[in-house]
Amino acid sequence: MIILISLSRLSFRLFDEGIKKGNHKGKRTLIYGAGLGGQMAVREIETNRELGLALVGFVDDNTRIHR
Repeated sequence: MIILISLSRLSFRLFDEGIKKGNHKGKRTLIYGAGLGGQMAVREIETNRELGLALVGFVDDNTRIHR
């Protein structure tokens, strides 16, 4: 039982460290606006890898589109 708990804690820690170290390829990017303009920005970032951007998320004040 102790071994299972230790392994689960270790796996969460390794996962968390991987995220913090930024296994992202490109400059981490936060998009302001999740409407049509934000969607267009996402498509541009995803289709043009040479931009060197990695999408992290959106910031928007419209509560109707929050998840």
